[in-house]
Amino acid sequence: MIRYYAFNCGVSKQHSRRQRESSMSKNICLPFASEAQYTTLVDDPMIYRDFLAHIYSQHPELFPTAWEQGFTFHDAYQSKKTAHLIRRVKLKENGEVFALRPSFLMPYCTAHTDDVEKALYLLQFGVPLSALCYVFGRDEMFWYRTFLQLGVEPTSLSPSAK
Repeated sequence: MIRYYAFNCGVSKQHSRRQRESSMSKNICLPFASEAQYTTLVDDPMIYRDFLAHIYSQHPELFPTAWEQGFTFHDAYQSKKTAHLIRRVKLKENGEVFALRPSFLMPYCTAHTDDVEKALYLLQFGVPLSALCYVFGRDEMFWYRTFLQLGVEPTSLSPSAK
């Protein structure tokens, strides 16, 4: 039996909203139409705030419950792995800080989703990590860690990578 998981910051849709909040690791994964749209929005805080309000109205399940009381932009940093600017927000209600990660990046900004999607698809059929290395490049530990970021039990991975 093949299990399909919705890619939502590495959390399957089987969990409740409260469980998701504790396991999101202080990241909010946001949908963007393209990298160009993301770059345009993230560079201007006022436009980005409007975009966040729009996304919150459409998909409140992506955000923590304290989002309703408002937020301030906390800071921004550039990812060393992908060179994208990542903004962080601070919630007014409880002072928690969350990184706003675009959906085209994997958790921890390790890679672009387009670069790893086909390899991750093959993993569910038991393709060995060494085969992924041969076809897609990188090393076995990269693919093992990337698979773990999805929050799925790695039962089909080769024992050499565990």
